[in-house]
Amino acid sequence: MKKGILIAVVAVLVGVLIGGGAFAVLDHNREQQKALKAAKDKASEASKKLKEASKKTSAKAELANAESESKEPVTEQSSSATAESASSATTNNVQLAQQALVGKGYTLKIESYDGMNPDDAMSAGAPQNLVHDGVEYYYFTDAQTVEFTGLGNYNPKASDAYTVSPDGVQLPGGQMIRYQVSDGQVTFSNLTRTIDGHTYVYSFSEDANAIAYVTSK
Repeated sequence: MKKGILIAVVAVLVGVLIGGGAFAVLDHNREQQKALKAAKDKASEASKKLKEASKKTSAKAELANAESESKEPVTEQSSSATAESASSATTNNVQLAQQALVGKGYTLKIESYDGMNPDDAMSAGAPQNLVHDGVEYYYFTDAQTVEFTGLGNYNPKASDAYTVSPDGVQLPGGQMIRYQVSDGQVTFSNLTRTIDGHTYVYSFSEDANAIAYVTSK
């Protein structure tokens, strides 16, 4: 009887030990599965972040390229617009200078000789015909032709071509009269000649009497 009870107790203890071991193994497996799942979740999260970072980097690169491409044409257009504006202004200045001449009379008159006014220069030994020969009259009949003459009946009237360019007004004989345009107004610069080592300075200005004087010959 006692022996049977002992055997039963031993059997119960063995069952408990075996059951506990099984539960321990099961719990261990569950912990491993949890750890494996957590590792997979972390790897998946890291992969997502990497993809998002890659997308952002790619988007920034595309944006930078787009901005660069959009800026280049603007620079080219700006340069082109500047060149066109300068060309338009030059053309306009030439037209204004042409308009200031056509149908009007001008006088080319000596203003100084070696820095002295003509009268003082003649008193100091300059050519005595300085004033008489230092005047020329011009009548710009149209945009291509100018009639001109000198002082005195012995100077006949002549007719020749003239041109207006951004550089100035090219008169017959090669004389170049420079001009400036400001606020739509044209002003002509003085003409300087050097003859036999002496400096002659002439003014070029509109003269209402020039037309009558030129056409009278």
